[in-house]
Amino acid sequence: MSISELVHLAPNHWEEFLPKKLKALRAEGRLQEELHGAAGLAQAEIDHLMRYQGYQEHEAREVALPPFVA
Repeated sequence: MSISELVHLAPNHWEEFLPKKLKALRAEGRLQEELHGAAGLAQAEIDHLMRYQGYQEHEAREVALPPFVA
């Protein structure tokens, strides 16, 4: 999963589960910055889990996405 895919994934989840956060980020003009930051952190964690802990990609996504994107 690429960072751009993660950037597109987060708003859908945030809209459903964190609408106040999403609204505040939009109002502050920080949404894109936060999306890219969260996606970068999630991708780094996915890479780490796959490289150093032997996770398959789908397993690494399940672990890495909730704290950053989902």
